[in-house]
Amino acid sequence: MGAHQEGGEGGCGGTADTAARGAVARQGVQVRLLLAAPERHEVRLIQTCGACPEQYDVFHGKLKVGYLRLRHGHFLAHYGGVGGPVVYEAQTRGDGAFEADEREYHLERAKAAIRAEITSKKR
Repeated sequence: MGAHQEGGEGGCGGTADTAARGAVARQGVQVRLLLAAPERHEVRLIQTCGACPEQYDVFHGKLKVGYLRLRHGHFLAHYGGVGGPVVYEAQTRGDGAFEADEREYHLERAKAAIRAEITSKKR
C-alpha cells in the first residue's frame, strides 16, 4: 500500500528539537543527531470516528502509515491504510468503541506494531 500525505498544517517539523539543538550549540556544546533518534519513528493518531466503529488514521510526520478500527469487539491495526497488512489485532470488551480501561492498552500496542513496520521497511 502506498503512503498518503496528511493535508493541512502539522506534522513533525522538528521545530522545538531544532531550537533546542541551536541553544545548546550556542553554549559551545556539540550536539549529535542521535539525541533525536528515539523520536524518529513516532506515530500519532487522528480519530476519524468515535464509535461504531471507533477508528483512527495513523501518521508518521505527514505520511499516513496506518489505519486502526474497532468493530463488533474486534480491533485491527493495518499498516499502510485500509486493506494493508494487519500488524496487530485483539478481541475487546467494547463492541463499537473501547471500554475506558482498554483504550490506551490496545492503542499503544497498535502504535508499537506500526512503528516496528516502519523500522523494518527502512532497513
